[in-house]
Amino acid sequence: MQSERRVRVGIAVVSLTLLGQALGSQTSAPPDHGEQTAVLSAARRNAIAFGDKIPDFICTQVVRRWVGERKRNTAMNFGDPRTNEVPRPIDLYESKEWKLKDTLTVQISHVRQHERYDLLLVNGRRSEKTYGSVDGATYYGDFWDVLGIIFQASSQTRFEWDHWTSVGGQRVMVFRFTVAGDNSQWRLSYGSEQVVAALKGLVYIDPKDDSVLKIKAIADEIPKNFPIQGSGVELDYRPQRVAGREFILPLRALEWTDSRQASTKNEVEFLRYKKFTVDSKFDYDTPPPLPESEIKEKQSPNL
Repeated sequence: MQSERRVRVGIAVVSLTLLGQALGSQTSAPPDHGEQTAVLSAARRNAIAFGDKIPDFICTQVVRRWVGERKRNTAMNFGDPRTNEVPRPIDLYESKEWKLKDTLTVQISHVRQHERYDLLLVNGRRSEKTYGSVDGATYYGDFWDVLGIIFQASSQTRFEWDHWTSVGGQRVMVFRFTVAGDNSQWRLSYGSEQVVAALKGLVYIDPKDDSVLKIKAIADEIPKNFPIQGSGVELDYRPQRVAGREFILPLRALEWTDSRQASTKNEVEFLRYKKFTVDSKFDYDTPPPLPESEIKEKQSPNL
């Protein structure tokens, strides 16, 4: 009897193992080519129409500006889907030793597709400066620009399947993309100098509504004599409620630059979305940082 029980238990364990492997294979397997093409086509249409769909709104933008204490080379590792290697893309800034320079609290007014930036606080104190007059790198919402560069026809962007993952609790399809330098509009500026760089990265698409929820991108093929030798951006979009309706709008941006003189990083969060009215009032306080759970990608070969 004891031997028979052991055999039954062994069969059950083997069966569960095989079932787990089968489920894992199903959930991590890439969609077929037709589904990939359909999702990318729909995401392109949504991206091109992105600016037209956005209502007039106000929101609070918090910019935490950092200076790198130690520089390091930048790289991108896509992983290998053939071996189930979990990708760790754009692992570029975690190992730097960063020092917080300051925190800027700004109100953005988005009206008729034009934006106004009112600087409210610097390190929690009211400031008489304008946002444009603040020393150092400031951030303006280039969310629409990045989407356009990636998805517009003139970029001739190449997309390839990369992996499944989860962001903000939503299962998403991840594609790697490349934009050749000859087709790119990704400009790097340093003082009066400017170059156009190639672009590569990852785009995260929600297959339920074909909306882009995250982009990770880095400049590529930067001329060796240009002062900036590394640059990239990570963008997050989420559903935001404005005037009783949900829209996919910016949640966070992280942009970084490595130059010969310094490394800089701007962490930008977009909070407190409201419908714009002529009597919209400023909120003179700085919201706390977003929780990591809202931003962090859950990377797993078997989701």
